Amino acid sequence: MEVNQISSIIFYTVLLYRQDQVYNLFPSFRPNTLSFYRKGVKFYIITNIVSLKPALENEGWNVILVSCPVNEHENDYIYYKRIMKWYKLYPWTFFPDNICVYLDPNIVPTNKCINLINRFTKSNKELLLFKHYSLSKDKIYKPTKTIMDECKIQLMIDRESDIIVKQIIETDLQNTNPNFLANGGVIITKPSFIVKVVCQYWLYLCNKYSTRDELSFPVVVRDMWEYIKTLEIIPLHVRENEYFYLDKAIHKYVTYTN
Repeated sequence: MEVNQISSIIFYTVLLYRQDQVYNLFPSFRPNTLSFYRKGVKFYIITNIVSLKPALENEGWNVILVSCPVNEHENDYIYYKRIMKWYKLYPWTFFPDNICVYLDPNIVPTNKCINLINRFTKSNKELLLFKHYSLSKDKIYKPTKTIMDECKIQLMIDRESDIIVKQIIETDLQNTNPNFLANGGVIITKPSFIVKVVCQYWLYLCNKYSTRDELSFPVVVRDMWEYIKTLEIIPLHVRENEYFYLDKAIHKYVTYTN
């Protein structure tokens, strides 16, 4: 990848907590240990935790401090996830002209991920995600077969069960294509008008219904297929591939990510 191309790439993550909460989660990698860090790729973390700023900057992060007002009338879990979604799906607020790579705080990029981003940069694709995988009964992650299978899983484990039931009815979830069950742990975008419109609708669904990306994104694709043909979904588990992997040591602490 040429220097002018690689210097236009932004990696970013979002880390938000209630002010009275003990924060157990820290980004799973140090940007300054990656080979392409020294080639001009920038790493940003959007957070409301002022005390973490010096330590994060020592690891190679550019820190963007934001305020996160407390909402006393809504479930904290959902409230913070929805705020996180805004930063996650609207990177152009901070990075208007960049290729943006969103990572959940517990997702670690490998040095090979730059090859994937390089291919994406040279393609006609504008939005790239990974396939959504669910934990099967035999404790193995497998691609989810249907959107209703995913709903059943989320209804058993999620704190948003009432919202999910409403979403099934109002958005006609069963009539979506399971091939577009995508994971929001890694999202790679180009700053195009179409992608901004798609992300705006995606955020609208996450604000009105469940914050689970895998339940909202298939609806986005179904309703906006005329505009979203520049989408690519990689048929790999986002947490177990040569480009990105999950930091399992802190996975249990993740509260407000996808």
